[in-house]
Amino acid sequence: MSDSPNEPVIPDQNQNVYSQIDVTQIGAPAAPLLGSTEFETNILQALFQMTELQRRQNQLLEALVERMTILVNQNAAPNQQKAAELQKWQTDNPFLTDDCRDAMEALTKIHTNYIQEFANELTTRKEEILDSEYSFNDFIDKFGPRMMQLNGLIQFLSYLSAQIKGVKHPMGKSN
Repeated sequence: MSDSPNEPVIPDQNQNVYSQIDVTQIGAPAAPLLGSTEFETNILQALFQMTELQRRQNQLLEALVERMTILVNQNAAPNQQKAAELQKWQTDNPFLTDDCRDAMEALTKIHTNYIQEFANELTTRKEEILDSEYSFNDFIDKFGPRMMQLNGLIQFLSYLSAQIKGVKHPMGKSN
């Protein structure tokens, strides 16, 4: 550390830098600060520049929010239309909605068993599948299309059986 008043004080690494701040005035203020109109003018100009920059920043943020709102609304419109179509379908076919839910649960169990079969065969034939392109293609041909079809069917049934608020079940149940 230096004893010179013009050099910065470097705090000890173990000392908390923000623990104390001395705000007492030592001696009289410097003469140029009190009556200097040039100094005051410079301060005012800097403040006006900061204010103008903040105003410009606010304008940019407002434009950004406006554009984001437009994008959100554009993306929400197709989803709202799909939700409205699904709600109409579910209202028109309430028993079919329940049947889709039951079918999805059954298909999910089949899917789980198929994944187990897939994993077992891959574990059993791992070396053969890795070493032979024919075995690899045979493995993919055996499991790939069926796996994709099961995934697609589960996703489709999940969509059709999704509960939408406000759809009344004919037996008095409400989703």
